[in-house]
Amino acid sequence: MKMHSFLSRFLCCCLMLGILACEEEIPQADIEFEALPGIFQNLDAKYATDLSYGPFSDNTFDVILPNVSRPTPLIIFIHGGGFTSGDKSIIYTNPSANAIRNLPEEVRKYIGEGIAVASINYRLLSDEDKDGVLKPLGDSRRCLQYIRSIAASLNIDKEKIALTGNSAGAGTALWLSFHDDMKDASNDDPVLRESTRVLGAAVTETQASYDLQRWEDNVFGEYDLQLQALLNLDPALEVRFNSFYGISDFSEFESPEIQAYREEVDMLRWLTADDPEFWVSNTQQPLDTPVDLGQLLHHPYHARELLRKGNSIGLLSYVTYGPFPDPGREALSDYLVRICTE
Repeated sequence: MKMHSFLSRFLCCCLMLGILACEEEIPQADIEFEALPGIFQNLDAKYATDLSYGPFSDNTFDVILPNVSRPTPLIIFIHGGGFTSGDKSIIYTNPSANAIRNLPEEVRKYIGEGIAVASINYRLLSDEDKDGVLKPLGDSRRCLQYIRSIAASLNIDKEKIALTGNSAGAGTALWLSFHDDMKDASNDDPVLRESTRVLGAAVTETQASYDLQRWEDNVFGEYDLQLQALLNLDPALEVRFNSFYGISDFSEFESPEIQAYREEVDMLRWLTADDPEFWVSNTQQPLDTPVDLGQLLHHPYHARELLRKGNSIGLLSYVTYGPFPDPGREALSDYLVRICTE
């Protein structure tokens, strides 16, 4: 693949993600608050919905702000759904009996502790997507930076932001938490001059990396599963795999362009000793060889691989995978409250 072709596609991707410079300064936002959703009516808080952080219709977020005078910490929730479904409104939904988390209960706790909560939407992937997973990842990154850029309007302490999410939202939270700071100090767009560094991330049912070669080599290495065999678990999986990298055929996976793309979305690669501590729980699937898509995406060994990497570099982590709990760790919500308030 010729270098000029790679650069051309890369620049187009940058334009789609809003990475390149914008000419206009973004002023502090004029927030229109409204009545809290019914499930949160008794909270002492302000609420705004569908705030725009970018040029696309899915670039929106909701925020619930404690009624306090001092700038507050913030927890950003990123929804799951395999990057093909899901919505920020899940934080207003009472959980089913077998739900992994009670999100309304978490929100009440955070607001009671004087911590603001945001829930974000991002663009989803289609079957023939040409931008790949960097599209939703880049949207979530921009939302984090946008919130920092209007922190004064939201009464948020921009130095005290933590992330949480489930499934695809979990992987996104880890990618943001581990990635080197993506701020561009010389950019004309004030949003992109903001830092992407956070206090930490607490996630459930995550993936260890979005370089899927890692799944063959590391996550499922002891099962001796080839990547193509993993894709054969579900007839629709290869289509989703191709859209994940914006390619049209599996043969492109080893091209120089896609190898560079895979490195950019590899959370394990970005995980270094100077990153914040992290909290992970993958307990909903058995410790068996994956036989369906749910087991493949949420296998306990994703969490195990994150634990192994954290231990190898001396980074503090709190990880439970399958039946193997971390006996010394806090509950997810307690962990987030602590790192936001200490």
